[in-house]
Amino acid sequence: MTDERLIWLSGISLILGGLLATAGWALFARFDPVHRAYTEPFWLPFNFLVIFGGFFIAMGLPGFYASQAQQSGLVGLAGFVIFFTGIVFAYIAVQSIQTMTIPNVPPAIRIIVSFAAPSLLVGGLLTAVAMWRAGVYPPWLAIALVFTGLLGLLSQFFQLPAWLGRNVFTALFTLTIALIGYYVTTLTNR
Repeated sequence: MTDERLIWLSGISLILGGLLATAGWALFARFDPVHRAYTEPFWLPFNFLVIFGGFFIAMGLPGFYASQAQQSGLVGLAGFVIFFTGIVFAYIAVQSIQTMTIPNVPPAIRIIVSFAAPSLLVGGLLTAVAMWRAGVYPPWLAIALVFTGLLGLLSQFFQLPAWLGRNVFTALFTLTIALIGYYVTTLTNR
């Protein structure tokens, strides 16, 4: 398989992951904004949308990084590693543990969350800087990645309704990742 083909498949994985996670967060915003209706029949499928979305995002990030590795330099590598780690911890580990242990989520999950959230923020910022500097993708994608990451940070410092802070802002973030995936697929001839 050629490098172009692998990068294209990474873009498809980012699109799929971004859309699955966006759908999960949007559905949570509508039906269970505080993620406490775990006895409802919709709760598990919504969580699986987020988990599988995170899985596909993680699978697509290496090709995204590879598509601009030469131009993005050390900042791109650091951003990729930290961002990848944040996606794995936030979207796969935390959501999986919550899904398996609700209503008795272990207190140790706070340790994972305290590592995942900064990794997403710092990794996303570094990735956006690398995207901007590399010039491979439209600059507005880097701005969107920073903006949606900062929206998530705002929800940590201000009392916002759960449907907005936890769900809508996160859905915008994952939608941005799906858009990045689209642009990754346009780089190649398949």
